[in-house]
Formats: sequence, structure tokens, C-alpha cells
Amino acid sequence: MAACVVGPMLLFAYAAWSSHRSAHALADERILRTLQIVSEQALRVFQSIDVTFGSIEQMAASDLPQAELNERLKQMVLVLPDVEAIWLIDPQGRITASSSKYLMGNETVVPPPVEAAPAQSRPGSSMRIGDVVVGAAREAAFFPVFARRDGRDGRFAGMTVVSVLPAAFERFYRQLAEDDSVSFALLREDGAVLARYPGGSRGIKLDPSGAFRRAVDSGAMVTPHTTISGVDGVERRFAVQRLTNFPLYLVSTSRVADIDAQWLAQVATYFVVMMAVVVPLLLLLRLVLRRTEEVYSEASRREIAEANLRQSQKMEAIGQLTGGVAHDFNNLLTIVIGNLDSALRQKPEGRLERALVNAMSGAERAAQLTRRLLAFSRKQPLKPRPIDANGLVAGMLELLARSLGENVTIDTVYAKELWPVEADPVELESALLNLAINARDAMKGNGRLTIRTANATLDGAGGAFDGPAPGDYVLIAVTDTGEGMSPDVVEKAFDPFFTTKAPGAGTGLGLSQVYGFVKQSGGYTRIVSEVDRGTTMMLYLPRAASAPADARAPAAQTRSSGVGHTVLVVEDDGAVRSYIVEVLRDLGYTVIDVGDGEAALQLVEQQDQPIDLLLTDVVMPRMNGRMLAEAVERQRPGIKVLFMTGYARDAIAQDGRLESGITLIQKPIVRDDLAARIEALLASG
Repeated sequence: MAACVVGPMLLFAYAAWSSHRSAHALADERILRTLQIVSEQALRVFQSIDVTFGSIEQMAASDLPQAELNERLKQMVLVLPDVEAIWLIDPQGRITASSSKYLMGNETVVPPPVEAAPAQSRPGSSMRIGDVVVGAAREAAFFPVFARRDGRDGRFAGMTVVSVLPAAFERFYRQLAEDDSVSFALLREDGAVLARYPGGSRGIKLDPSGAFRRAVDSGAMVTPHTTISGVDGVERRFAVQRLTNFPLYLVSTSRVADIDAQWLAQVATYFVVMMAVVVPLLLLLRLVLRRTEEVYSEASRREIAEANLRQSQKMEAIGQLTGGVAHDFNNLLTIVIGNLDSALRQKPEGRLERALVNAMSGAERAAQLTRRLLAFSRKQPLKPRPIDANGLVAGMLELLARSLGENVTIDTVYAKELWPVEADPVELESALLNLAINARDAMKGNGRLTIRTANATLDGAGGAFDGPAPGDYVLIAVTDTGEGMSPDVVEKAFDPFFTTKAPGAGTGLGLSQVYGFVKQSGGYTRIVSEVDRGTTMMLYLPRAASAPADARAPAAQTRSSGVGHTVLVVEDDGAVRSYIVEVLRDLGYTVIDVGDGEAALQLVEQQDQPIDLLLTDVVMPRMNGRMLAEAVERQRPGIKVLFMTGYARDAIAQDGRLESGITLIQKPIVRDDLAARIEALLASG
């Protein structure tokens, strides 16, 4: 057994290690690919500026009038989308020509540059980069690029300054970024940040002893490194590349946490696959070990064999969950609850009584869970009845508070003299819980949720939403202070599998289930939402014709005996059938029991014995309960029929609602409920 665990675990560890290497290799590949792209873009920009410097030097040497020189500089700026302005500065630091009217004048605006070395052979090779500054007139951030300008005599004639816009680089970086986990930066040789995406970091200077400087000094550029970013303090995977012929560097990074998150998502898939293999194998080995012990322990062989049978039955039930989970599980709960009820009727005392009471409490909670699951998945027909919507919402507040968390405030606005609403209370609770959870997610777990009720009369004219039929409705509105939805998202919100949540965070079925329930109930839905202003989900449910009945019916203290009445029990599950037969005989009924519909129909046709009531399961092989009931009613007109089921499907429902005249008891079945249903049905005449 240990080998069955260790082997898959070792395989899982190897797969996780390989996946980790692959995730980081893919991240490095993306970093290098994007680094090459941003380097090429920056090279094009600065090569254009380099060419511009050469052209300006020729214009400056041609002794053009200042007005014409200004105009030519302005035309150059128009064809350079990354440049804000161009200035010509004389040896004393005064602006002699400018492309911008805001920077004209002869006053000294920059200190005279230090006499530079003679210009090298290629234009722009003496280029220098200044710090990021904000212009006084237009408040646009730029960084100046200086180039020495020589006169005809080869002597220093001043400087040409081109103001470059960091925003132009940052727009390109934003378009290139696949998500917010990556960053790009243009840096000066001394570590000054000239442009960066995400923004907000331009103008700072990196630590001279930091990762950028170490990468430059060690010559390990274009090789991804892992380090703590000197800009935002986040651990990042980064690579650096020098811009050819220019004193600039490009940096491309990716957050290590996001790389590891992708890796962990893949590892989680491996883990699920491993558990799907290991768990059944361990269960099988456990069964084999138990049966092996039977050979060596003859004294306890019978007890072990019974335990193995129970285990086999449980495993079989688990294997059939995909198609009939509710039916099978409720059959098991019928046996458990029924036998616990029988044991409690023996009036045990002490520890035995406490154990049985605790077991009954757990079984009843399991039955409630099954009913909730069926309600959420809409696998059972609706049971609409008049409801007090104010009372239903008030009864859910504690559940909503636990589900939404302490950072979400819940407000309620109850309408006075609210009309009763016609709906299935379980499905309505599920719908409100769905809306509340969606609202919590939209508010990122922090905000205000308001539930409002009101009477509404719709005339159907003009249809604000999907053509409501004229009539009286009860409105239940759920409003949040979340991020809201755009109009195109509102149009798709009720579509099955449509979701705006991240992959794995939602199925896209919540709102479609709410929409289906409301439509099935004869009501209508509407969404009022605005981006960054919150959302209101409005449920219009039809007004009930009668007032809500008291949900707490008094339990009968005594019941009449079943003596003189014959009940035909048809149930394909032998244990459930055995329990029901035992209960009915204990109540005094004469019981005939068979295991399937065909045998029951044959018995009814061949025997003249009177049968007062047919108690049949709905879901059975070959002939379901509805088919059996119709055939028996043709043979025995007037016979009473009581259906029992854990999963009704479509056999006794029409348009999702129980058909008129159908009497149904839901599994798990308890003695008192069964006795009351049969007694009421027989007494109905």
C-alpha cells in the first residue's frame, strides 16, 4: 500500500519539478522576446533623433533667418511622434531657435555645456541624455537629448536639444504587455528611469549597487535574472539589453509570483489526476486486505463479510453519482433514518440514546444537503406556493451574513403591505443567495448590499425588459456597490456559461439559473448597472392569489390503524422496500411488495385481491413509476397512488412543476410522514 502512494507521489514530484522548469523557461522566452521588441522600437526612435541632429547641424550652418529656422524645426517635430520640441542653444546656454513658441527668447535657460570633445565621425555619437523634467508651459513630461554642434571652423558652436516624450514609449509598452505582471523600462547608463510601464516610476534612479548595475558591470545582459525590483520592491525575473550605439538600456521583467501562479495551476491539475488514480487504488487495496483477513480470522468472518458488503454498496453508490446521485443517496438516507427512527422508538437510554440522536441529526443534515443540491441544480420540479417575501428575506439574513463575510454590510428595505408572491421558496432562496454571492465578488468582498422589496404593477407597454405580461408582481431587488457592468456585458449576463470572472473562478451558470427559475415561475428579470457605480438585479415574481399558509403544520398526535387496507409497494431497492414494508406492517396495513413495475403489473392482472393504494418509486428500470401507475389505474379504477422519489426527473412533472393530482413523498422517508400521507390519501375518498 505504501508503494501505491510513494510511486505516484514521486511521479507527481517529478512532474511538478519539470513543470516548474518549463514555466520559468517559457517566462524567460517571453521576457527575451519582448526585450528584443522594445529594443528595436527604442533603436528606431533614437536613430531618427540621431539623423535629426545631423540635419539640424546642416541647417544651423546655413545661416537661415530665425523665423525660417523655427518653422523648419516645427516641421521636424511634426514628423517625429516621440518628440515634443527641438531647441538650438548657443555656447552661452541661450536658446537661439525653437520649434515651440512657448520656449522662444534670448534669455539663458540652460547652463552653458562643458566644452565637449570634438565631434566624432558619425552624427549623434556625442549624444547625452538628461533627466526627466516637466515643461513649465504645457506640463508635459520629457527628457532632453543633447548633441554637440560645431561651426564651420570646427569649433564648438552650441548644443542641439531634442525633448523626447516618455509617454510615447510607455504607450508602446502598454500595447505590448499581455497582462499586468510584466514591466518594461528605458534606463540611462547611470540607472535613471526615463520611461516605464506600469507608469508612476519615471524620473527615479536605481540603486548603483542594485541588480541593474550588477548586470551591466558583469556583462551578463540579455540573460534573465531573478531579483527584487529597485522600482516597486517586487521579486521579478528580468533581462537587460544595451541599445546599440547609444548610452541607453532596455529592461523587460515578469513577476515571479505570476510565473509561479501559472505553475501552481498546472501542478493542481497533476494533483487531481494523481488523486483520481491513487484513491481508487487505495480503496481497492483496502478491500483486498479486508478479504484477506477473512481467511485468517474465521471467528470474525461473517462480521467482516457484512462489512465488505456494506463497503461495496457504498462504493457502488459513489460510482453512480454522475447519473443518479440524488436518487441513490436518498434511498440510503431512507434506510439510515428509518432504522435510526426504529431504534429511537425502542426508548434507549444513556450513551446509546445520545449516539442514536447524534446519528439522526447527522442523517437529517445530509438529507437537507441533498435537497439543497437538487434545488441549486434544478433537478427537481418546482413546488410553487404563496410566500411572504419579507419573511423569506429576513430568514436568510444570517445565512447571507456568513456567506458574504464581515466586510460586506447588508441593508434591507421591506415594503409595507407587501403582496404574497407565488414561487418555490427553496429555489427563491437559492436565487437570492446566488445574487448575493455575485454581488460580493463584484465588490471584492468589501461594500454594501441592499435587498429591497416592493409591489409592482406592470402594463407590458414598451417593455423595459423582455416583454413582461401585464399584471401584479412582487419586486425583490438586490443592489451592490461593486464595479458594475457595461451595456454589452448586461446583454450577455444571463447567457449560460458567460462570466466576467477569471478562469476557474466561476462557471457562468449562476445568473442563468436565476433567470431560468424566474421565467419558469412566470416572472421577469431586469439588470440596472453602470460601470464603477454598482448593479441592481431585479426579480419580478407573480403575485399570489391567496395569502401564505402557515408553514408549521401541527403534528398529528394519534393516527388511525391501517387494518383493513392493502398497500402494493413497488421499489427496486430491496433495502428501502424492506424498510417501507416493515413500517407499513407495523402500522397495521396488509402489504404486497415487488421489486419492479413489470412484476407489479403482472400481480395486479393475475390476482383479484383488493388493493387500496399503490406506493411506487418514480425512477425504476424498464418501467418507471408513472407508467406503472397509469397501467394499474386502467386495471383497478379508483386506486389511490402515492409516488416516492429521491429524484423526480420528468416522469411526474410538466414544465418543471408537479402535475395536478400527483401526490409525492420525497425520500428519505420517515415513518410519521409516510403514515400521514397514506392516511390522508385514503381518507380523501
